[in-house]
Amino acid sequence: MKRRWGLFPFLLFFLLRVVSGRVQLGANTVFEFTAPVYNVSLEENARGTQFANSIDPIRIGVALPDKDATVRFKIVEGDKQHHFKAHARQVGDFVFLRIRQKDKHDTPLNRELRDNYDFLVKATCRQKDAGNLETTARVRLTITDRNDASPMFTLESDRYEAIISDQTPPFSDVVRIEASDADEGLNGQIYFSLLNRSTVFTVDPFSGWVRTLRPISAGIYELRAKAEDRTSRLFYYDEDQIQPAWTCLIVVNVNETKRRSLKITVEKKPIDSYITESVQLAAIIKVEEGDANTRLQLTEGDLKHWFTLVENGNYEWMLYTVSGRSIPAGTNVTLSAGNESVIGGNTTVTTEVTYMIDVKVKHTITFGQSRISFTVGESVPIGFVVGRISADVKLEEDKKILDNETIPFQLSERAGVLRVSELLDFEILKEYKFRVLVKLKGYNEHASLVVDVFVTDCNDHSPVWAAKWSRQGPIAIPDNHLPHKILLKVDALDQDAGDNRKIGYKLSADGTVPLKIGFETGEISLTSPLPKSQNEWRVSVWAVDWGKPLPRSTVLNLVFYRNGTKIPVKPRPIIGSDPPNKYSPVFEDIVDSIDIWEDAPIETVITKIRVYDKDVGYAGVIRFATWDDYFAIDSVTGEVTVADNLSDLLSSGVDSVTRNIEILASDLGSPQKTSKTTIRLTIRDVNNNSPVFDQVGNVVSYHLKLPWYHIRLSEDAKIGEVLLQVSASDDDFAENGRVGYRLAGGLNKHIQIDEKTGMITLVQTLDRESEDILRYTVVAFDHGTLQRMSFINLTITVNDVNDNPPMCIEPVTTVRIPEDFPDGALVGCLAARDLDIGENSHLRFSIDNEDHPPFRIDHHTGCIFVHSPHQPLDYEHKPMYNITIDVADNGETVLSTTCTFVIELLDIDENLYAPEFDDIAHEASVYENMPIGTEVFIVKAVDQDRNGLKLRYSFVGGDGMAYFSIDLSG
Repeated sequence: MKRRWGLFPFLLFFLLRVVSGRVQLGANTVFEFTAPVYNVSLEENARGTQFANSIDPIRIGVALPDKDATVRFKIVEGDKQHHFKAHARQVGDFVFLRIRQKDKHDTPLNRELRDNYDFLVKATCRQKDAGNLETTARVRLTITDRNDASPMFTLESDRYEAIISDQTPPFSDVVRIEASDADEGLNGQIYFSLLNRSTVFTVDPFSGWVRTLRPISAGIYELRAKAEDRTSRLFYYDEDQIQPAWTCLIVVNVNETKRRSLKITVEKKPIDSYITESVQLAAIIKVEEGDANTRLQLTEGDLKHWFTLVENGNYEWMLYTVSGRSIPAGTNVTLSAGNESVIGGNTTVTTEVTYMIDVKVKHTITFGQSRISFTVGESVPIGFVVGRISADVKLEEDKKILDNETIPFQLSERAGVLRVSELLDFEILKEYKFRVLVKLKGYNEHASLVVDVFVTDCNDHSPVWAAKWSRQGPIAIPDNHLPHKILLKVDALDQDAGDNRKIGYKLSADGTVPLKIGFETGEISLTSPLPKSQNEWRVSVWAVDWGKPLPRSTVLNLVFYRNGTKIPVKPRPIIGSDPPNKYSPVFEDIVDSIDIWEDAPIETVITKIRVYDKDVGYAGVIRFATWDDYFAIDSVTGEVTVADNLSDLLSSGVDSVTRNIEILASDLGSPQKTSKTTIRLTIRDVNNNSPVFDQVGNVVSYHLKLPWYHIRLSEDAKIGEVLLQVSASDDDFAENGRVGYRLAGGLNKHIQIDEKTGMITLVQTLDRESEDILRYTVVAFDHGTLQRMSFINLTITVNDVNDNPPMCIEPVTTVRIPEDFPDGALVGCLAARDLDIGENSHLRFSIDNEDHPPFRIDHHTGCIFVHSPHQPLDYEHKPMYNITIDVADNGETVLSTTCTFVIELLDIDENLYAPEFDDIAHEASVYENMPIGTEVFIVKAVDQDRNGLKLRYSFVGGDGMAYFSIDLSG
């Protein structure tokens, strides 16, 4: 509503000379309005006796040119209906223009139909001794508003209706109610409020939006809303200013949302427990009936160290192992699917599924290849290791040879060592082919492998002369036979292969002979003419092979004579060169016992076997062998080395074990002679086993295969309380197997562990609000010289107790509202929290003030509402409210705190009317020479507002301001 201002009267004092008793008028004949345009206002529905007022500090009218002149005003434009009349009021030498509605006009002024008029007013001055004078001015009349219209709802039906879900979050817009008021200003500004108090809905006083206050249950809610203009609310005591409020019905239908259970499907992907250097896909998880807020997570927090979830889109996730972690068989994973936390709830029920990781255990056994081949010399001794056959398997297995029971080989079932079991002969059989079968003990799984053993030739044959040379008689040489010319060519054969069968020829004699032989060709020729002093020459021709380690040879005796001389005696027959094998190998310097540590690496040299044989040649060449799978002996040098993991020979807790190894020494003579000896080895324990943690009943997480303990503990647990006892065992002996315990790192607050017993106790009070999950690493160590350790994770989940009172988010919450805020309007909400969880964190709010302020609070949400149904708040009466609010939790032992909520009122200008004088002008007189301070006149003004404020008076213009003054009271 526009404020109506009264016209400031202009008091014209004509000071008359006492002596003459007359006013001296000037001779100015200018006749015109004081301004070309005037702005005046008149309230709608004003009675005909009310004149339009001006807020401008200027006199509206004209000055008289002389004292005998008269002035009349007339509206000549802008009033075709003749609703208004222009009046003249003369005071002294000035005529005031005043405009009002005609007395008998039946149509009241209505601002809503027309809110302004523009008049042209003519002033006519009549003079006695001169002609008439005229002038014009424009007058703009504004019709000010009066609160004469009520707010009206704009809906076409008899109610507002809205349909929402029971999942609608608090403070969500539900429906907007709208109303209009034909008035303006405060008269036309509308406040909305609810007539019936609601704990789940509120309406915004300004916008009309109906909003939820809290999570809402399904059902039909009926609300009655009120629309009132602010003037009616502010001036509830003035019947002239009050217009009846309009109401409307609001029906909110809250539909129940069927909470659907998410369906989790898991497509298992087998992983290999022995692959740790790279990640492996363990499962593909799909969530059906999901939406944009659906989330999938691992329910066990420590599983993040073993698995990671990667969202793949379309409600699909990939579960990967973490690099560096070996996942044992039997590992369980629990997955939880649900919606992200949404205020007001969600439409899905959290779903959990537990499944076992599909870890590929080596129940199937395979060879790395389908065929394998070895090469072995034919002269190796019995027991010689041809090679090792291993399968891709981690479990214990049996191996045996199939398909050929007569092959000269034997296979060790435990280690897969293939040995020679019979003497080989390259000339009889050069290649062996057989299958090896491997079986897993306890499982019906097996695999086979084709083995090819190729026998290589050894120099086990001496050259043999061709048969014709065994019958060769004396050979005649003609006298004229030229040197270097071939006499004859000898040849020998060798059954060996390769270099072993390559033959070279040499010639020897007791004296000097004029003969030579080609090393490679066997061609015999003269080196010089035959000497005349000799007629007979006896020589030995050697056929020598190139074999290793020693060459073999055969001798052919030949006799040459000069042709024409006496034929000599036939040469001695061909003889072999290999000496007989008379003696067996003899061991020497065999020590009684040799100590070796169990962690000795494979190929570690333990000792060297020394043997001598009195025979020469191949009969004196020695080869070694042993049938022990854990040790090997170099067949040539006799060095004994480690061939397998010696830890397998020691039982748990045993300091040492003695093992007797039989060593075979065989010569290469014919027939072969073999000797045996036994060396005693003492395998001693070393600290090569780390402690292994035991399971501790139901204290261990159900993921029993994964190395961690998980316990729950109330945060009010007493210091000194025993949490659990861990234990670990060590297969080593004595100090190497004695286990101690400690916590890793140097900042292990809250708990301590007994080094000897593994007892874990609480040493510091817990506070779930500071740390709700405590994670430690427990170390089990042995007391060996080179200490070995194992680690296990300990997770302590701290359960909540109600040990924290509620807290105010802000020490003082301050809001500002207009003083005419409607009853039931939402002022604001107090923000508080409780560091506890669950029921201990549920809060209840209540106003603690004893003076009962005009506000109420919702106990669940902490929202504060105006509670002043009969009269509005009053800034002039109380501009601020300091409210103490008690906030209590829902614990078994209730804890509470108080918060301060300050409501500051904003002042609304309630001064609708300007003060009005009883007349537009007054006349007064005073004698000259009156003393200063003489009271001349008293003016009186009236204020229609009922605010009890005193009026103050002051001059705003005029030509007497230098001579007169007015006090504040008029």
